[in-house]
Amino acid sequence: MRNTRLNLVYRAARRDPIYKSVVLLGAMTEDQTAILKRQAIRGHMVIARQIGLPSPADEICPDHLTPTDHALTSLADWEDGQPSTSALHTVEPPTVMLAIGALVSQVISMKWNVDAEHDHLGIPSPSVPLLTDEYDTPTHQVG
Repeated sequence: MRNTRLNLVYRAARRDPIYKSVVLLGAMTEDQTAILKRQAIRGHMVIARQIGLPSPADEICPDHLTPTDHALTSLADWEDGQPSTSALHTVEPPTVMLAIGALVSQVISMKWNVDAEHDHLGIPSPSVPLLTDEYDTPTHQVG
């Protein structure tokens, strides 16, 4: 049975990127890759925990988080455009017990809660409030 490997990355201005790969149940389709591209924040970013994925940011010691850190995890394969499904497919067993269809459904219906993720990670409040529009409207392309 084919499954889908997703490469996750957390990037913040003041630290090296943190990478994590996960394998989900089932083979992603071309339509599903297009939906993720269209629905993810800026075409490639999600709040991983809110859609059932582990967040690479969880590996950061809470004492090292600053107001410049954020809640977003990048789907690395989508950063430069829509990936081909064959590049995502693997015969490796799942590492996260989440079906690819369930993940895509979650992203479609998600109202991102950045405050909850900041609380979970222990990110101090920024001195300038975040623009919640950036997270509430997945297809909104920001800056």
